[in-house]
Amino acid sequence: MKKLLLYGLIPAFGLVCLSSCSGLDNSTAVSSEELVVIFPDYTGITVPPNIAPLNFFIDMEGCRFVVDFIGENGYTFSISTKQNVEIPMEKWRKLLSENMGKSYHVQIYRKFNNVWEKLSVVTNKISIDPIDPYLTYRLTPPGYDIWWFLNIQQRHLESFEVVDVMNNNFSIPTCINCHTPNQHNPDEFVMHARGEFPGTIIYKDGEFMRINTRTEEMKLPGSYLTWHPSGRFLAFAVLRAMIYFHADVFERHKVWEAGNPRIALLDLETMTMMASQELNTMDTMTHETYPAWSSDGKWLYFCKAIVPDGFDTVFGTEKFLDLQMNLLRVPFDEKNIAFGKAETVVDAVKLNKSASQPKTSPNGRWMTFVMAGSGQNPTWRNDANLYIMDLQTMDWWPLAAVNSDNDADYYTSWSSNSRWIVFASRRKNGLVTLSHFAHIDENGNAKKSFVLPQKDPRFYKSFLRSFSVTEFATGKVKPTVADIEAAAKGPLINVKFGWTNDGMYNR
Repeated sequence: MKKLLLYGLIPAFGLVCLSSCSGLDNSTAVSSEELVVIFPDYTGITVPPNIAPLNFFIDMEGCRFVVDFIGENGYTFSISTKQNVEIPMEKWRKLLSENMGKSYHVQIYRKFNNVWEKLSVVTNKISIDPIDPYLTYRLTPPGYDIWWFLNIQQRHLESFEVVDVMNNNFSIPTCINCHTPNQHNPDEFVMHARGEFPGTIIYKDGEFMRINTRTEEMKLPGSYLTWHPSGRFLAFAVLRAMIYFHADVFERHKVWEAGNPRIALLDLETMTMMASQELNTMDTMTHETYPAWSSDGKWLYFCKAIVPDGFDTVFGTEKFLDLQMNLLRVPFDEKNIAFGKAETVVDAVKLNKSASQPKTSPNGRWMTFVMAGSGQNPTWRNDANLYIMDLQTMDWWPLAAVNSDNDADYYTSWSSNSRWIVFASRRKNGLVTLSHFAHIDENGNAKKSFVLPQKDPRFYKSFLRSFSVTEFATGKVKPTVADIEAAAKGPLINVKFGWTNDGMYNR
């Protein structure tokens, strides 16, 4: 089959190259043993059947390239290019839809030293499991001090459409963070604001509330929240986030939580912020953070460290960075708003590690979490890796297929069908965080991950902002930036303080 290379006017410097690249007869192409190098690395991966085109550029020498996309069912199309491969949307969608549960192959031919070469074929699997159509995240500059240039965005994963959910570049000069939907529902979410307009912004039942989660008894605000499946309760870690700066620029900085952090429960019906005797009394020197509800709301998972005697809860910087946390769970009686006895599920300290950021799957089967050598926050820990637990057997293991060797991999979110995770990784350059996706099969095994696709194949070569706190959503966020801005400046509701009824716990 004869493939013609079509091109129009070209600059003078390209005349010599392209004049010799008039066409390709693939039957005469010489097989090459050279390893195919494309960026991003979309090779040997499993992709959802509804993902946007995985555009890439061919990071190899060559005068001209022809790229064949070959579906296992026989559907094929070709792209002729100098290096950038931008896949037509309709052809891509047809390739995926007609090959669900099968594979597609990427065959690259290149014109090099006046000879057409046939490179080794790339094969990717197309899953039958769709991914949720939307992803929300906070887009931040790499510098820790540029807090006035933040966006919370929502990306349509089936296309390249991006919209701002919130943007503090205009009339709200304050730090914004943590857009957290309730069970992937875009009509219920929480955001935090600091600075001039502090408060926790809750959108529920079509209305906004701006809440002050501080009380006289708990003087610090609620952070790291998780929605109870009922939508009535929010579990928070009450803490003060701090940053430790290194003199070594390559070490950057580390984050820790000061102020004797503890878990608190906000009841949205009574607007009461409740502490628990079973979790942490007000005067006990323990450290609790990262709450995560089970899919049925009957268990609350969290991380806990025992603080040594004489520990400075505000200025004990180095000791904070050395703390190690275990992963625990505590049963919850929704009717009586009561917790039972907590139990350890991962004794990370015994392994000389620290556990953090548990996230349970919607089907109740799995839980991902992070482990690093020490510390409370894995964001800048190069040894931070992802793990998964089978909640039926309580066995757990590393997600080896997705973990990088020497860069932080952390913070996961589960898709609503429990088949995909999105996680944060600094594997590009150790500085910026990018969103990666991985398929999880019925046995809890992960496939090789891939980065969030972009329309421009070279997007990640120059993009220097981080995607953080990525969360799947099943639909669009309805409130506009103006709606959320008005809520952030609205009346502040002060919550009451109370205790959970742990003495009434009834399993």
